[in-house]
Amino acid sequence: MDKKPNIAHSEFPGFNTHRGIMLCGYEWGHTKEEQEIEKASEGNGLFFDEYATCTFSNQAPRYGDRALSWKYQRMIKKWFEMWGCPLDSNGLGQPLDKKIVQTNWMDTQGHNTTDSGNGMKLSQRLISEHQVNNFLFHIEYFKPKLILLLGRELIAALNNDQVKPQFEAIVGKANGYPEVIQGTPPGTRFKIFFQDFVSGNNDSTHVVCLPHPSGSRGVKDSYMLQFKDRMYPLLSGFVE
Repeated sequence: MDKKPNIAHSEFPGFNTHRGIMLCGYEWGHTKEEQEIEKASEGNGLFFDEYATCTFSNQAPRYGDRALSWKYQRMIKKWFEMWGCPLDSNGLGQPLDKKIVQTNWMDTQGHNTTDSGNGMKLSQRLISEHQVNNFLFHIEYFKPKLILLLGRELIAALNNDQVKPQFEAIVGKANGYPEVIQGTPPGTRFKIFFQDFVSGNNDSTHVVCLPHPSGSRGVKDSYMLQFKDRMYPLLSGFVE
């Protein structure tokens, strides 16, 4: 059987299936608080309709109202709005919403990425052959124009000697090492990474590495707003 992409919403041909925006985290999972909420609801049966058409911006048709409370999604939506490109959670939204695909580098599930439980560090898990192949499959399948890596360890994994040549074989050569910028206080001065890749026919793929939306402590709205001048030009090209 052909491998299918590991995503939590629908594919929209001509939108997120080619040269769209990819949101890429570490692995699937919710915070401990979200897990407790879902566990308490299991007796009543959690709503899930795998055939429901939905966008990243509005996953309620597939997962029910609990999807509206997921911190990971809520933070990403807030960032998009602060950067001048708000997402639409009504119905199937706007063209921008259909151009987003959400997946993860790894095909595993958990709420604590620091240790897989078998003694492997996150950095080791990310560059394991199976997980690298999982990530590259999604890059080859969707061929995104903009990749938002959500977690600092991901930019290091992407530039690992075992990974980068395979990634470049799909999207083209890197223009250089990742550019690192930091904002000013308040809050933790998280580093934001920017890196561009260009194919032989001059198609550019932009990579931005951001703090993990639900796992990074000290991420303040006022801090993330400082990167609007860099993020708006990248995102606005997807707005119709």
